[in-house]
Amino acid sequence: MVRLYSYRKPDPHLPSKYTRGYYRLATAVIPNSKSFTRRILKRVLYYVLFYAAVTGFTAGLLGLYMNRLIDKNRPLLTGLQSALQGEPGLSVVPITDTGHRLVAFKNFRDDTFLIYNDALYAFMYAYEDIRHMQDSLRQCDFTNSTHHSPNVDLDRSSCVFDANWAYRCNINRMFGYDDSSPCFILTLNSIYGWLPSTQHGVTVCCRGATPNDDDLIGTLCFYDALVHDEEGCDRSCGLFPQQYFPYLNQESYMAPLVFLEVRDPRKNVLISIQCELENTTNPSRIEFELLVD
Repeated sequence: MVRLYSYRKPDPHLPSKYTRGYYRLATAVIPNSKSFTRRILKRVLYYVLFYAAVTGFTAGLLGLYMNRLIDKNRPLLTGLQSALQGEPGLSVVPITDTGHRLVAFKNFRDDTFLIYNDALYAFMYAYEDIRHMQDSLRQCDFTNSTHHSPNVDLDRSSCVFDANWAYRCNINRMFGYDDSSPCFILTLNSIYGWLPSTQHGVTVCCRGATPNDDDLIGTLCFYDALVHDEEGCDRSCGLFPQQYFPYLNQESYMAPLVFLEVRDPRKNVLISIQCELENTTNPSRIEFELLVD
């Protein structure tokens, strides 16, 4: 049986089998601009709403945790559970780097001790400008060994520390660095709820690290809330009065300070000075070096 095939001339207005594939590919790669833009906007809107919901949920949980589970005015760990194990540490200004404890400068050369003056001035600025805290500060009687009056609200008020108690260790004298009698500020770390073991407060004593340093150090003068005149040079220790404790995160809290003046040390000799808290369970000790050229 013979089959006869007829030939039909292709219509030039219809796409061929080759052009049909290209057309489908082109429409897949280059879609309709309106539908393409609509799909992109839907995806963008979806991800914006999704991440906004996640962010809001996370922020809500964080806010609940911070405001409900954590007390803003009281640390979670106190006493022996704290990082300082319930005992304050001793700090010395202008020494802020534990790896660099040398204070060296040249007499009558401002450029050599300006860095120390700046550190001391920055530290004392909070004690100079106390006008905004007048309502929550009170004058305390440091000659009385009793702790606090029962009428005192310890959570809202604290004892004032007068910057004039620095005596010779003040900005007008450039903290003594201009006349070879440099001053240092001794301070305690503020530990929530901590109280001194004695009714008078915490004693800090300084001396030469060795007997040879004692011979070179000159005269050590201690100025604090109790003594802030020439009598400070007749003492071997300073005092952080117990009236400043406990620290309860008061907004106006002024930590007590002890100003140490090294009066007329030997020139051109490296002197090691050691300061230590005397009447604490775990005495804190710090050592630094002084060189006056």
